[in-house]
Amino acid sequence: ATLTTKSWCARTDDLRLLVCNAVARLSDGRVVVVQESSRRAIRALFDFRYPLLKLVVFIVPFAALLAWWLGWRMVHPLERLREQVLAHSASVSSTTATSAQHQVELPRNDEFGDLAKAFNVLLQRLHERDAATQEFLQDFAHEAKNPVAAIRAAAESLQSGKPVDEQRAKRLGRVLDGASSRLDSVVNGVLELSRAEAGLPGEDRTTVSLGDVSRGVVNAIAAQHPTLQFDVTVDGDTDVEGVAPRLESVVSNLV
Repeated sequence: ATLTTKSWCARTDDLRLLVCNAVARLSDGRVVVVQESSRRAIRALFDFRYPLLKLVVFIVPFAALLAWWLGWRMVHPLERLREQVLAHSASVSSTTATSAQHQVELPRNDEFGDLAKAFNVLLQRLHERDAATQEFLQDFAHEAKNPVAAIRAAAESLQSGKPVDEQRAKRLGRVLDGASSRLDSVVNGVLELSRAEAGLPGEDRTTVSLGDVSRGVVNAIAAQHPTLQFDVTVDGDTDVEGVAPRLESVVSNLV
């Protein structure tokens, strides 16, 4: 048991430490003394104010310069990519441009270089699709020109005011029927091509042997042309997943 206790705190002469003391007198005459000191944070900060100020003055410009450099490293290649892509998109209507001219140049071995390569793949695919579209439009115009010309000629003949006898009317009727049938076939071909590019939605796919399809098509055509000789050679497995009637049309058109 203790008889008396006393505690107090005081600062050192340099004001850097706070020293606290506690004294207890026990009943048997012994005295217990406890002392603890702590550094005053505010005073320590005040003591280091000049070194801290020097450190801040040095770090802030360095941090600003580092931030500007990192921003430039990130924004500059993206800006180059943007300018080149916009330039290519502005000249995409030029049919004389080659695929090599539809490329962006960013020789870097990092993520920006990979992004430029991805853009080049995309631009190459767009260039190929544009060339295929141009070729398709030319073929369509060529196929549609003859039936349209026949229909126009028949219409002009009917509008000429000349008397139309039975024989002439039959001839014009055959011309109009043949031209309209041909034009309908061309339009249906365009629709079929559009459906094929869309993946033939709604068509059931099965396992089809291209070897069997080729033999069947060749046998059918050989029956119509007995003077021609066909030879079908099949090597290995020719099973594919597809729409059998469409594959037969493809092989038939090729033969």
